[in-house]
Amino acid sequence: IYVNPVMKLHCRYMHFSTPYIKQLWLKGVDLGIPNIKERHFNMPDGYFCKSCKVRLSLQRVPETHQDFSMYKPFEYVTMDGSGCMPIKSLHGNYYIWTIMCLSTRWVDIFFSVNKDQSTIFVILKEYLTLIKTRRGQLKSLAVTRKLLTDLGGEFVNLSVKQLCEAEGISHTTGATRMHHSQAHIERFFETLWKGINRQMFTAF
Repeated sequence: IYVNPVMKLHCRYMHFSTPYIKQLWLKGVDLGIPNIKERHFNMPDGYFCKSCKVRLSLQRVPETHQDFSMYKPFEYVTMDGSGCMPIKSLHGNYYIWTIMCLSTRWVDIFFSVNKDQSTIFVILKEYLTLIKTRRGQLKSLAVTRKLLTDLGGEFVNLSVKQLCEAEGISHTTGATRMHHSQAHIERFFETLWKGINRQMFTAF
Protein backbone atom coordinates (compact mmCIF):
# COMPACT_ATOMS: atom_id res chain seq x y z
CA ILE A 1 0.00 0.00 0.00
CA TYR A 2 1.43 3.37 -1.01
CA VAL A 3 1.59 5.97 1.75
CA ASN A 4 2.56 9.54 0.99
CA PRO A 5 5.89 10.13 2.83
CA VAL A 6 4.62 13.51 4.04
CA MET A 7 1.79 11.74 5.86
CA LYS A 8 4.36 9.44 7.46
CA LEU A 9 6.14 12.56 8.73
CA HIS A 10 2.81 13.99 9.86
CA CYS A 11 2.27 10.99 12.14
CA ARG A 12 5.91 10.80 13.21
CA TYR A 13 6.33 14.47 14.12
CA MET A 14 3.43 15.12 16.50
CA HIS A 15 0.93 15.59 13.63
CA PHE A 16 2.35 18.92 12.48
CA SER A 17 0.63 20.55 9.53
CA THR A 18 1.76 19.95 5.95
CA PRO A 19 2.94 23.60 5.48
CA TYR A 20 5.07 23.34 8.62
CA ILE A 21 6.65 20.05 7.49
CA LYS A 22 7.32 21.60 4.08
CA GLN A 23 9.01 24.55 5.77
CA LEU A 24 11.36 22.16 7.59
CA TRP A 25 12.05 20.31 4.33
CA LEU A 26 12.84 23.55 2.47
CA LYS A 27 15.31 24.49 5.22
CA GLY A 28 17.18 21.24 4.60
CA VAL A 29 16.26 19.58 7.91
CA ASP A 30 16.95 15.83 7.87
CA LEU A 31 13.44 14.45 8.43
CA GLY A 32 14.51 10.83 8.36
CA ILE A 33 12.75 9.90 5.10
CA PRO A 34 14.80 10.13 1.86
CA ASN A 35 13.70 11.24 -1.60
CA ILE A 36 10.89 13.58 -0.60
CA LYS A 37 9.74 15.59 -3.61
CA GLU A 38 7.74 18.79 -4.09
CA ARG A 39 4.83 16.77 -5.47
CA HIS A 40 4.43 14.90 -2.18
CA PHE A 41 3.17 18.12 -0.61
CA ASN A 42 0.38 18.52 -3.16
CA MET A 43 -2.46 17.25 -1.03
CA PRO A 44 -6.01 18.63 -0.75
CA ASP A 45 -6.32 21.77 1.37
CA GLY A 46 -7.67 21.15 4.84
CA TYR A 47 -6.64 17.50 4.90
CA PHE A 48 -6.32 16.05 8.39
CA CYS A 49 -6.08 12.55 9.75
CA LYS A 50 -8.91 11.32 11.99
CA SER A 51 -7.19 12.20 15.26
CA CYS A 52 -6.49 15.75 14.01
CA LYS A 53 -10.15 16.25 13.15
CA VAL A 54 -11.16 15.17 16.65
CA ARG A 55 -8.62 17.43 18.30
CA LEU A 56 -9.54 20.48 16.21
CA SER A 57 -13.13 20.18 17.39
CA LEU A 58 -12.06 20.77 21.01
CA GLN A 59 -11.77 24.14 22.71
CA ARG A 60 -8.51 25.98 22.17
CA VAL A 61 -6.52 28.36 24.35
CA PRO A 62 -7.32 31.97 23.31
CA GLU A 63 -4.65 34.07 21.64
CA THR A 64 -2.57 36.51 23.61
CA HIS A 65 -0.81 39.70 22.59
CA GLN A 66 1.41 40.08 25.63
CA ASP A 67 4.86 41.48 24.93
CA PHE A 68 7.86 40.20 26.91
CA SER A 69 10.56 41.46 24.56
CA MET A 70 11.83 43.93 27.18
CA TYR A 71 13.02 41.05 29.39
CA LYS A 72 16.35 39.29 29.02
CA PRO A 73 16.47 35.51 28.49
CA PHE A 74 15.23 33.71 31.64
CA GLU A 75 14.70 36.94 33.55
CA TYR A 76 10.92 36.35 33.58
CA VAL A 77 9.62 32.77 33.66
CA THR A 78 6.25 31.11 34.10
CA MET A 79 5.56 27.68 35.61
CA ASP A 80 2.61 25.31 35.34
CA GLY A 81 1.83 21.62 35.51
CA SER A 82 -0.39 19.03 33.89
CA GLY A 83 -1.83 15.80 35.27
CA CYS A 84 -2.68 13.56 36.92
CA MET A 85 -2.18 11.15 34.02
CA PRO A 86 -4.47 8.11 34.11
CA ILE A 87 -1.53 5.71 34.25
CA LYS A 88 2.00 6.17 35.50
CA SER A 89 4.85 6.70 33.09
CA LEU A 90 7.72 4.32 32.44
CA HIS A 91 9.59 5.91 35.37
CA GLY A 92 6.59 5.98 37.68
CA ASN A 93 5.55 9.63 37.24
CA TYR A 94 2.04 11.06 36.99
CA TYR A 95 2.65 14.79 36.49
CA ILE A 96 4.44 17.01 33.96
CA TRP A 97 5.80 20.42 35.02
CA THR A 98 7.15 23.10 32.72
CA ILE A 99 9.08 26.30 33.31
CA MET A 100 9.01 28.63 30.30
CA CYS A 101 11.15 31.67 29.61
CA LEU A 102 8.64 34.30 28.47
CA SER A 103 11.26 36.15 26.46
CA THR A 104 12.58 33.26 24.36
CA ARG A 105 9.76 30.66 24.91
CA TRP A 106 12.42 28.10 25.90
CA VAL A 107 10.84 25.38 28.02
CA ASP A 108 12.35 23.09 30.63
CA ILE A 109 10.26 20.00 31.43
CA PHE A 110 10.21 18.12 34.72
CA PHE A 111 8.32 15.05 35.90
CA SER A 112 7.03 14.01 39.31
CA VAL A 113 5.05 11.38 41.13
CA ASN A 114 3.18 13.87 43.33
CA LYS A 115 1.61 17.31 43.08
CA ASP A 116 2.51 19.17 46.28
CA GLN A 117 4.63 22.02 47.58
CA SER A 118 7.67 19.87 48.31
CA THR A 119 7.67 18.70 44.68
CA ILE A 120 7.57 22.28 43.38
CA PHE A 121 10.30 23.33 45.81
CA VAL A 122 12.61 20.58 44.53
CA ILE A 123 11.83 21.40 40.87
CA LEU A 124 12.45 25.12 41.37
CA LYS A 125 15.76 24.39 43.10
CA GLU A 126 16.76 22.11 40.24
CA TYR A 127 15.76 24.75 37.69
CA LEU A 128 17.71 27.52 39.45
CA THR A 129 20.81 25.30 39.62
CA LEU A 130 20.41 24.54 35.91
CA ILE A 131 20.16 28.24 35.03
CA LYS A 132 23.25 29.08 37.07
CA THR A 133 25.14 26.38 35.18
CA ARG A 134 23.91 27.69 31.84
CA ARG A 135 24.95 31.22 32.72
CA GLY A 136 28.50 29.95 33.10
CA GLN A 137 28.30 28.81 29.47
CA LEU A 138 26.06 31.49 27.93
CA LYS A 139 26.77 35.00 29.16
CA SER A 140 23.59 36.36 27.55
CA LEU A 141 21.36 34.59 30.08
CA ALA A 142 19.97 36.75 32.88
CA VAL A 143 19.32 35.96 36.52
CA THR A 144 15.70 34.87 37.03
CA ARG A 145 13.93 37.77 38.76
CA LYS A 146 10.22 37.13 38.12
CA LEU A 147 8.09 33.99 38.39
CA LEU A 148 4.48 33.74 37.22
CA THR A 149 2.22 30.88 38.33
CA ASP A 150 -1.44 30.23 38.99
CA LEU A 151 -2.95 30.15 42.48
CA GLY A 152 -2.45 26.42 43.04
CA GLY A 153 -1.53 25.42 46.57
CA GLU A 154 1.63 23.78 45.29
CA PHE A 155 2.84 27.25 44.19
CA VAL A 156 1.36 29.51 46.88
CA ASN A 157 2.93 28.34 50.13
CA LEU A 158 5.62 29.23 52.63
CA SER A 159 8.40 27.03 51.23
CA VAL A 160 8.12 28.46 47.70
CA LYS A 161 7.83 31.98 49.14
CA GLN A 162 11.02 31.56 51.18
CA LEU A 163 12.89 30.10 48.20
CA CYS A 164 11.88 33.02 45.97
CA GLU A 165 12.87 35.54 48.65
CA ALA A 166 16.25 33.86 49.12
CA GLU A 167 16.90 33.93 45.36
CA GLY A 168 15.60 37.49 44.86
CA ILE A 169 12.64 36.34 42.74
CA SER A 170 9.35 38.24 42.63
CA HIS A 171 6.54 35.66 42.58
CA THR A 172 3.28 36.83 40.98
CA THR A 173 0.10 34.85 40.36
CA GLY A 174 -2.68 35.01 37.81
CA ALA A 175 -6.30 35.49 38.84
CA THR A 176 -8.55 32.49 39.44
CA ARG A 177 -9.74 30.86 36.20
CA MET A 178 -7.95 33.54 34.15
CA HIS A 179 -5.88 31.07 32.15
CA HIS A 180 -5.02 33.62 29.46
CA SER A 181 -2.72 35.32 31.98
CA GLN A 182 -0.44 32.31 31.36
CA ALA A 183 -1.47 31.88 27.75
CA HIS A 184 1.98 30.96 26.43
CA ILE A 185 2.52 28.03 28.75
CA GLU A 186 -1.11 26.93 28.36
CA ARG A 187 -0.59 26.92 24.60
CA PHE A 188 2.55 24.84 25.06
CA PHE A 189 0.60 22.23 27.01
CA GLU A 190 -2.08 22.23 24.33
CA THR A 191 0.55 21.50 21.69
CA LEU A 192 2.26 18.89 23.89
CA TRP A 193 -0.88 16.91 24.66
CA LYS A 194 -2.20 17.32 21.13
CA GLY A 195 0.92 15.66 19.79
CA ILE A 196 1.04 12.94 22.46
CA ASN A 197 -2.64 12.03 22.07
CA ARG A 198 -2.42 11.87 18.31
CA GLN A 199 0.70 9.73 18.41
CA MET A 200 -0.99 7.32 20.80
CA PHE A 201 -4.11 7.27 18.62
CA THR A 202 -2.19 6.37 15.48
CA ALA A 203 0.22 3.95 17.16
CA PHE A 204 -2.17 1.02 17.05
